[in-house]
Amino acid sequence: MPGIKVGAPYVFSPSAFAGEKEDGFIVRPKLTGKITWIHPKGRFFLVEAPRHKHIIRECFYMGKRAGNDEI
Repeated sequence: MPGIKVGAPYVFSPSAFAGEKEDGFIVRPKLTGKITWIHPKGRFFLVEAPRHKHIIRECFYMGKRAGNDEI
């Protein structure tokens, strides 16, 4: 994924958030965090974002899904 570097901003909706119903749809808040770690083989990256008095951390997969160590 181009632009994926430690310290780069990343906008996401945390998957752990239940969200609120709005017009019959569940809407989760979007957070802006920073990429804090990238797997040495480029498999996934970790994003941290402040939310109230807490830090929300979530990992995101990058690249093709091969199902083995060929990534």
